[in-house]
Amino acid sequence: GMFFEVISALGVHDTNERHDTQFTISTGDNIYNGDVNFGLTKSFEELWTRPGANGGGNWLLTRGNHDNIGAQIEYSKKNSRWILPSVFFTREIDTGLNFTVQVWSVDTHAFNNDQLQWLEKSLQKSTARWKFLFTHYPWISSGRHKRVAPP
Repeated sequence: GMFFEVISALGVHDTNERHDTQFTISTGDNIYNGDVNFGLTKSFEELWTRPGANGGGNWLLTRGNHDNIGAQIEYSKKNSRWILPSVFFTREIDTGLNFTVQVWSVDTHAFNNDQLQWLEKSLQKSTARWKFLFTHYPWISSGRHKRVAPP
């Protein structure tokens, strides 16, 4: 429940402050059902962007199976720190340390040939030193749900 989520959030805040976090990756189920706008206000704006807090820099997100994705994509048009412009996307991040990091958010709910071609071309074109691909469902899993993304 909520108690463990608050403890976890406080730990993330502490880590963000100590390490000056430049970005945060969320692997889906960002706003768990219900009123998405209320959830974004209470969970993201009030908790992660309050004055005096390092809210983890920009948030790069992927769609989870419980997300209302349309509302979250619309929200990303209003809040530049909430980065979810479409169900799959890539962003290159300048670290300020003479190298870049590139991340790919892949939609494992609707993975298809178009997305695979986009991903392959984008990965080949990337000049970033570090490359991270993130999804909601893992490509391979030994977890209890055994849900995996299509290869």
